[in-house]
Amino acid sequence: TYLGGDESSLVPCGKALGRASATQTVEAVGQAIASGYGRIKLKLAPTDTVVLEQVRAAFPDAPLMFDANGSFIEADFPLLQHWDSFGLVMMEQPLVASDWSGHQRLAKLLQTPICLDESIVAPADADLMKTLHAGQILNIKPARVGGLTNALSLRTKAPYWLGGMFESGIGRRQTLAFATLPGLAYPIDMASTEDYFEEDLLETPYHVEHGHIRYSAPAVSESQLNKLATSRISL
Repeated sequence: TYLGGDESSLVPCGKALGRASATQTVEAVGQAIASGYGRIKLKLAPTDTVVLEQVRAAFPDAPLMFDANGSFIEADFPLLQHWDSFGLVMMEQPLVASDWSGHQRLAKLLQTPICLDESIVAPADADLMKTLHAGQILNIKPARVGGLTNALSLRTKAPYWLGGMFESGIGRRQTLAFATLPGLAYPIDMASTEDYFEEDLLETPYHVEHGHIRYSAPAVSESQLNKLATSRISL
């Protein structure tokens, strides 16, 4: 089918951890490993070398990556070369989204693959990434790249995984269906619904179990939709 959606599919999930102290991050990574997550993403900035050092020392074989959200600049390249020695799965969006030449120069210095996220807002951006050798991996977020048609076309451009925005179960359902298609190279960024919402728009919210979410097509909750509509009207 257009989006996939094999209800027998178990979709592998990664865990994204926000910035915290080294001690807190080591504890959170340990919990993520125990929960079976197949990829652990740390949100890091240039001042977080100690965090990365302590996490890697505590978990030498953990599938770690980091997301910089564009917080590094060219003066930080020597630091990123140091971080290159930590055996990371990838470095996500190290430089600002528009710095294509910077990513191109950085990629030549690193063994760790660069994953682009905010830089990719249309299929043409993935083509530019390949032409410039500015990155090797895509984080595809359908809402960011112009919808599902564009997102699907990106599958053939480079190894990819799927991220999401702040989405209800309806949006998550589409991402999970997408993830059942052949070609997914890394676990997706998706947490259990209850991590973000007390109530969802689906009858049965999605839940991560042993690092996976089972794809299903649960019914939309009519009562929740009515409640949401009433709240909007009252505002």
